Amino acid sequence: MQRRAQDAQFELAKEELKLQGRGQLYGFLIALASVVGGFALATYGGQPAYGVILSGGSLAAVVAVFVTGRFTGRRE
Repeated sequence: MQRRAQDAQFELAKEELKLQGRGQLYGFLIALASVVGGFALATYGGQPAYGVILSGGSLAAVVAVFVTGRFTGRRE
């Protein structure tokens, strides 16, 4: 009985790790698209201020997520 409960808990933990990895991949792709879009806007769009705002805001958001995640991970 305990063996089945442990196996079920292990499978749940494995699925959770898979979902977290997928979320990190999607977050990276979104941040990358925002930075590249900001660079393209600044370089080719003739709007350097908007490009800097888009790229800088995207990078600041990604850094904030990782920093807050690191601090909350230490508490647990």
